[in-house]
Amino acid sequence: MTERNPNPQPKIGKAERLKALLARDPGVLSCPVCGGALLFARETSALRCARGHSYDLAKKGYANLQGRGGDAKSVYSRALFESRRAVFGFGFYEEAARAITGIAKKHLRPSEAPIRSESAGAHRVLDAGCGEGYYAFMLSRDAQLRDACRFYGLDLSRDAVAMATDYDADIAWIVADLAKPPFRDGAFDLILNALSPAGYGAFRRILAPNGVLIKVLPGRDYLRELRALLGERGRGESEAAAHCAKHMRIAERANIRYRCALQAEQKKALPAMTPLTAGKNLDPSALDSLHCLTIDLEIVAGRPF
Repeated sequence: MTERNPNPQPKIGKAERLKALLARDPGVLSCPVCGGALLFARETSALRCARGHSYDLAKKGYANLQGRGGDAKSVYSRALFESRRAVFGFGFYEEAARAITGIAKKHLRPSEAPIRSESAGAHRVLDAGCGEGYYAFMLSRDAQLRDACRFYGLDLSRDAVAMATDYDADIAWIVADLAKPPFRDGAFDLILNALSPAGYGAFRRILAPNGVLIKVLPGRDYLRELRALLGERGRGESEAAAHCAKHMRIAERANIRYRCALQAEQKKALPAMTPLTAGKNLDPSALDSLHCLTIDLEIVAGRPF
């Protein structure tokens, strides 16, 4: 089971934590209406730009810069993210998270950073398409990264981001469109985009000149047992992988492939965790035949063209 709070700290409210995170990193957010810098105003507890556009902070500890449109498509429902949280809690993706963290450290070199995250020159890390926040949280657990980086999580789903705030970590959670990320140019040293649609042009804009994008893609055998129950055949190179190769200057590739044994409780969470099952009827009794689940991921690091 994944630990949720490996480094206990004095408890602080979610909204107060977000205010503190935004106040220490002024100007990184940009107004989605006019593009001007968004600054946190303590007197109003809101984000405001010079033209008067204002965005209140949610009591749950996130900033909604998408307004009423801040909901993902129906296939990415709250039930899906709740199921994913359960699956993450079973530890199925811990090995993948460790591999991603290792690659992030290789490129950021946090041990060589002469400054801590409170300093103006600290590395910024964005989990773009963060969902319920697992990978951002796992990155923030690493002691070296935690000392050298400021963490942001971005997703279009308010339900997912609201769930992400449950993690006890210094991560600024933002609801906004990945295609139009509300950040200033060159703001991030590293962007993680894990099993989520990528906006390569947008990522290139908000990456620092020497920044790196880590893209996580489903491998050929990803969730093969669940796919078999749905009647899907084996996969060749995915469209996402081919698309990635066309839009990134790839510096590093890694394949993470392993199998997880399944218990009865774990099987129940599987069908709702992926859009693969959307609109399809999966016989509950068929899940009883599953004894393991294959995690097969391609991790690609580089820079968008």
